[in-house]
Amino acid sequence: MLQGGWGGTSFSAPQLNGSTAVIDSFLGHRVGLWNPSIYAFASGSSSPFTPLQESGTGSDNLFYTGNPGQLFNPGNGLGLPNMNQLAADFAG
Repeated sequence: MLQGGWGGTSFSAPQLNGSTAVIDSFLGHRVGLWNPSIYAFASGSSSPFTPLQESGTGSDNLFYTGNPGQLFNPGNGLGLPNMNQLAADFAG
C-alpha cells in the first residue's frame, strides 16, 4: 500500500491523457505531439508551467527538489502546468 500520497507514471499518465482530451475538445482538433510546443511555451516569458525551484542544504535529491534556474528537471519535467493557460497557448 502506498503511503504518504500518490505519484508516478501510473498516476500522472491517466491525468495527462484526460487533460489532452479536454484540450483537444476545447480546440476542436487534436493537438498531436506536445513536446515541441510545450518546450516553446515553457521557455517563453509567460510560461504555463511553474517549475519546481527549491534548494536546500546537504545532499539534495534533484528528482524532488528541482534544479534552480533550469527549464527541465528529470524528476518533474517542466513543473506544474496551468492547464487553462496551456490550452490557451495551444489555441494561439
